[in-house]
Amino acid sequence: MEEQVIDIRLLLVALIATSSIGFQVGRYSTKESFAVHETINPATVVPSGEHLLLDMNGIDASFLGSEERLIKTMVSATESLGFTLVSCGCFASESDSFACLSASQEGRMSLYAWPERGVLLMDVFSYGNESLPILDVVVDLFKVGTNVTTTWSLDYRGKTDEPFRQLARDVLSPRLATVKEELLTTRTDNHKIDIWEVLDIDSVLSYEAATEYNLKPDDPRWTNNDLAQPVQLLFVDGEGIYSSDPEELLENELDTHPALLSHPNPQEIGIISTGEINSEWSCHKDPVLLDIIQNHFPNAFNCSDLIGRANNCMEDDIVTWVPEEGSQWFIDRYNSNTSAGTRATPFDVLFVDAETPRRAEDLTYYVDSLMRSLSPDGILAISLGISPTILHPNAEFGHFAQQKELIRTLEASPFVATMLIYDDDNALNEVSSEVSPSAWMLACKSNICRHHFYAHPEVIDAKIEERTIQRKSQKPIFEYYDGVVHQRLQVAPKTYETAYCRRDPTPVECAFRWLDPTLPIFEFDHDPDQSAFAITQDDCDTNAGLDCKRQTHVTATVDIPNGSYIMPSSFSKSLMLSDEESMQKILSKATGIEQEEVSTNVKDYGHTSVDGGDSVVLEIGPSAFIRTVSVEAEANIGRWAPPVPKGTRPKYSPVYDNHAFSMSAFMVATRDIPKGTEVVKYSL
Repeated sequence: MEEQVIDIRLLLVALIATSSIGFQVGRYSTKESFAVHETINPATVVPSGEHLLLDMNGIDASFLGSEERLIKTMVSATESLGFTLVSCGCFASESDSFACLSASQEGRMSLYAWPERGVLLMDVFSYGNESLPILDVVVDLFKVGTNVTTTWSLDYRGKTDEPFRQLARDVLSPRLATVKEELLTTRTDNHKIDIWEVLDIDSVLSYEAATEYNLKPDDPRWTNNDLAQPVQLLFVDGEGIYSSDPEELLENELDTHPALLSHPNPQEIGIISTGEINSEWSCHKDPVLLDIIQNHFPNAFNCSDLIGRANNCMEDDIVTWVPEEGSQWFIDRYNSNTSAGTRATPFDVLFVDAETPRRAEDLTYYVDSLMRSLSPDGILAISLGISPTILHPNAEFGHFAQQKELIRTLEASPFVATMLIYDDDNALNEVSSEVSPSAWMLACKSNICRHHFYAHPEVIDAKIEERTIQRKSQKPIFEYYDGVVHQRLQVAPKTYETAYCRRDPTPVECAFRWLDPTLPIFEFDHDPDQSAFAITQDDCDTNAGLDCKRQTHVTATVDIPNGSYIMPSSFSKSLMLSDEESMQKILSKATGIEQEEVSTNVKDYGHTSVDGGDSVVLEIGPSAFIRTVSVEAEANIGRWAPPVPKGTRPKYSPVYDNHAFSMSAFMVATRDIPKGTEVVKYSL
């Protein structure tokens, strides 16, 4: 990995949930409660603010049962926040609880208290855009007791331009966290940095922790978070860029290795990133930020267990950090006027996990610059962000319009030969644990990446063993990724297949995603009474000797109407490999037959896939005995789906990616086949 290029722009993430607490109506206990003492100036009211929800347990009963102390504490809290008090009062309900409310020009505070249970529920709303230390003030004043526990939620209300939305969404807003502590908040010359420690109420202990504590089967700590470890989250300008959660490592492996394993021999790796920090990704080289990371996240750049690598990943000789705006770096060096660039060696794989230009013209210019930076078999691995669902509206008009525009731009690029898409359904929100699959697109300069991407799990495992650095501890180099995991990613996401088929006009292959259940099926059976076909073989010329080649024939034993499926059970047993050479090698190894003889079998019984690619389908069932003709008009059965002329397959088609086998393998009658007629197929 010779060079990594960092994009320092930080993405803003939208949507903040809001909530509130209702009050039970009771009788007033003070005559002057809620009396308006001052007139609020409308000019001072800003249509936005902060809303704190607070649940406290274990508070001293004598404190919660004293109306005087509650009112005094609320007044103190109001004054500590710098609010101008308008009114304050409490009332008692019939359920032995108190409800109190204070109103001020800058906001309001309300609470519900159950003295006997030691429970206090409170919410505080402040007007305006100024961030206030609401939580610390309120907790310090109301935390009366020796064993008080607190859960809380803080929402930004009415702020459409709030720059800390991900921090609010992932840390501040979720209420059911038993640990939610701010470890650090500071500013550098360019950024605001926050570090939080969070433990969700649903978190459970890890496998390693369970082994260490040697828990008994009936121990309740198996299912609660008493022994679970909090995670530390790093935010730069409100954007989360690092988590100590071990699940982050799984996500990083899924993000990076599909692209690396799809290249025949990746040596030069480039990364444009918003700054996610780990040994496989990158971070903006801000000295203050890096110092904070080293102190609070010592494992972020830890490569000490890797043989032949520096202890600190950032200090390794093979890594070059470029603290510049990534997109502009590539545009300056690889635009149409400087096609050779200024870098001696092109990139084999280039990762882009950063915001792309919004304007179509800028996006085209950017994508072409990225593709020019690649070697002849180079791969651009670009993050598409959060995956849509099949319920989302047309991408032309919805939140995923930028994704659609990026995909279309890649399709239109003259430097892109083929495209592959996969998503990471392990991507979880660290706090809310909501599944948020994120998608990646591989844009390849040659079709060879398709052959490597669709390799069998055993081949992927062999590549991993061959290419990766080993650990000093002899632990597996990957925690999660292997050939089986890679095989799962070979299925294009259904959401993108569905979106692709909503294009106007609808791509022709979309009509062949499912077999038609209304069409009749005619099968071969070894029982002649049950079979719709009979297989016969010509006699040999007695003078032919060992060179005799007997021609087989398949004859219909019943009338078969046009459009019927022919031997679908037999055709479904066919083998499909990414290219003819691979098929020859695998069959030769499996059977012990010389590769030249296997090649003859592939030629006789195999055919290319309908998607116009290099994949080969080899028939191994009774369908292999159907005679092949070279003139299409002489055939009476053909492919279920229309074939694509070789070399004209769409660069991007999740439909062909997912359904090429069924389209290539299944055959249908191309005209009525009367009983006693030989079944003949056309050789493509």
